[in-house]
Amino acid sequence: MKLPKTITGVFIVLAGAGINYIPFVGQVAAPYIMSAGAAMIGVGGIAKVMRKGKGEDVFEHEKQLAQTIKTKMKGKKNEH
Repeated sequence: MKLPKTITGVFIVLAGAGINYIPFVGQVAAPYIMSAGAAMIGVGGIAKVMRKGKGEDVFEHEKQLAQTIKTKMKGKKNEH
């Protein structure tokens, strides 16, 4: 299962913020990385609007991700 575009965009923005602390390179690269993350968030938002227009569940991918995480967490609890 892949991550929804909006969540991926948030992670990319956070990565760009973290890279900003690397001397010299980070200050140059961080704005580009953060812009890419913002673009990914925008693409995810547009995808949600299009799904809403089709009458589909807007948060379908997020629900699938939550269910996957929940299932994996239950599996880890049963191992101990």
